[in-house]
Amino acid sequence: TYLAFYAPVALFTALYFSTGSTGLEVVTDISTGYMDRMFVSPIKRSAILLGKLLAMGTRAMIQSLIMLGFVLLWGAPFEAGWAGLPVLMLLALFFGMAWAGLGLAISLFTKNPRVVQSGFVFFMPLTLMTTAQLPLDLLSGWYKTVVTLNPITYVLEGIRSLMLTGFDATVLTHAFIAAILFGAVTLGASFIAFKRLSN
Repeated sequence: TYLAFYAPVALFTALYFSTGSTGLEVVTDISTGYMDRMFVSPIKRSAILLGKLLAMGTRAMIQSLIMLGFVLLWGAPFEAGWAGLPVLMLLALFFGMAWAGLGLAISLFTKNPRVVQSGFVFFMPLTLMTTAQLPLDLLSGWYKTVVTLNPITYVLEGIRSLMLTGFDATVLTHAFIAAILFGAVTLGASFIAFKRLSN
């Protein structure tokens, strides 16, 4: 049904927006001097970044759980049942931190609020060029190629599989691999930028 197909998109949208403000929060800390005060505090500097990432991951899990409650109230299925809930939360945690890493990298490299704000205009197509609107087998041409290469497609399909079919080991494996590899890139860039900023 229409609701069943788009309910996972609603969950993913909540996940996306839950961590989308990370870059703005960090660039504000930098511009106001709060980050400099954190650097002279008696804590490991890596804990500053790790704390922010874990907070974003936790926020992503909570908002995904709230949205799941809403779509279930509207009649959407969740075929994986209670056993699938920890899997969904873990996927939300991994991808939430990975997506937060994108904003972090931009803010830490540029330290410019305007660049951070405009940066997500360019990355928004990543969330649109997925199977959010149509299944992959109904797509064709260059658009299908882009959707297939987009890691977000696999995260969305992982959420969709939990809701519509239950446990699909192949789809879920691809979802976690995509989230981890995407996070390796974004978080790796974030840590490099953070190290440059803190030195």
